[in-house]
Amino acid sequence: METLRNSTKGQFQPFNLSSENQIKELRNLVKKKDYIKASLLIQKLPKEAIDNPAAQILICEVYEANGDYPKALKCLHQACDQMEESNPLLFDIYKAMGNIYLKCGDIDAAEEKYNLAHGINSEDESLIINYGVLAIQKGDFNKAKERFAYVLEKNSQSDVSWVGLALVHRSFSDQELSRACLLRALDENPLNKIAMTNLYQWCQQDGVDISHDYVRNYIEYHPNDSEVQKLALSQRQ
Repeated sequence: METLRNSTKGQFQPFNLSSENQIKELRNLVKKKDYIKASLLIQKLPKEAIDNPAAQILICEVYEANGDYPKALKCLHQACDQMEESNPLLFDIYKAMGNIYLKCGDIDAAEEKYNLAHGINSEDESLIINYGVLAIQKGDFNKAKERFAYVLEKNSQSDVSWVGLALVHRSFSDQELSRACLLRALDENPLNKIAMTNLYQWCQQDGVDISHDYVRNYIEYHPNDSEVQKLALSQRQ
């Protein structure tokens, strides 16, 4: 039995190599978005591994991907309760909490957690984008535009920000510019599913022809995505 300094309360806690290897395996599965195998591995993890804050963050992502938001939030709150205020993992935890609350429609709770994360790192790109999404949810499209534009000034390759800007311009009834932003997003990341699906939907609404290459390319990399398969079928009809 080896001991590692756990990030919880700065104390040494027992943690064996088998558990450490299992967490590494879980991290690799989550990175590959193989949530089926990750879910099976979680069921086999010993309590000492599950109670590790780093593992809880990974487990949260699996629960979130499976749509089990209450369990995902429970993992994050447990991890948060074990940490000292100076622990750098708190930024990721607060941001993840905000994302889940936003998905649950609890805008106030999401903003509260984003503000806590902002207090730790105000220049994180993904957090600024999340603030933009939050502004859209609140109906403040000018603030959302400001957030996405700020990111794009520093990183013009941010496909997620281009999608956000597309949604803003769509809300302003600027159909042509909204589609142009989606095309730019797909130039940066052809596998951006939200950009692709919105582009086909908006082109249909606006009576604009579009190439089938985007959907074909996506299916090549994600052949089991039933939603995009249906989209491809509708384009062939």
